[in-house]
Amino acid sequence: ETSYTKTWPTISGNTDLSTYADGSVVTCDIVVSNPNAMMYSSGNNDIATAAGSSLNNFMFKKSGFGGLYWAANVVLYDGTAYATPENAKGLYFDNARLYRNFPADTWCTLVLPFWPNDVNFTKKYPSELNEGVLTFSEATNSTWNTNDKPMLVKSSGNVNVITGGRKGTGFAGTASGDMTSGSGAPMQGVYSAGNVPVSDSDNIYYALGTDNNLHKVTGSEVTIAPFRAYFTLNTSGGSEARSVIRMNFGGVTGVSNVETASETQVKDGKYVEAGKIVIYKNGKKFNTAGAQMK
Repeated sequence: ETSYTKTWPTISGNTDLSTYADGSVVTCDIVVSNPNAMMYSSGNNDIATAAGSSLNNFMFKKSGFGGLYWAANVVLYDGTAYATPENAKGLYFDNARLYRNFPADTWCTLVLPFWPNDVNFTKKYPSELNEGVLTFSEATNSTWNTNDKPMLVKSSGNVNVITGGRKGTGFAGTASGDMTSGSGAPMQGVYSAGNVPVSDSDNIYYALGTDNNLHKVTGSEVTIAPFRAYFTLNTSGGSEARSVIRMNFGGVTGVSNVETASETQVKDGKYVEAGKIVIYKNGKKFNTAGAQMK
């Protein structure tokens, strides 16, 4: 095989690089306007950088993959849209990573185009909505190891990068939507920065607030960044169409005798007791102002 150096202009992610390869292994410098854009070759053409290293975010039809696309290394950055060409109906990643800051002890929505490696995250998905309180269930490893499914996550320490690989096929440029079970409020994952729709009489949209509550989007749209999710309800004007939905992460919610129970048996988290929000942490109970309660 032959190699040669070629200077290319800045290209978009949706560019077939095989038009430059001429059946050879191409050594090149490539500049893309979006660092999260996936480049591709419609042929079996691998491409290296001018330094000889593997080209990140490049996919091609690897021999033996049945016409599906494969990428050796995928590197994604928070705040920038992730997108693949529309013709990439099947896609595998050997190695992938997303650079994003997850502060310790903070709930965040997350959707990934790959299966993450084991991370010290608490992982949840919505399971039941009742009287304005949305309960979340613990996600199993099999639920966590899924492409394109949104989750609610919290790390015990600061996390700056998530690694993994794409181990299944599918349309790898669009979050596949709901992560829910039962009658919960589905999470809708997004890969591009966009606006959460404004609620109407039938469709209610909620964005996660810094207070760990879900706030109804009214009046004007709320913008969320890529690799995040919002929540939806189709209520047709029903009773659950509240301005704020409180989140419960397991344990006791709305049980009147919770104060007589052993507080060490209650998981850390935010709960609703007798219509008021209380917070359990390290076996102690606090109100929303941070004062310890008896």
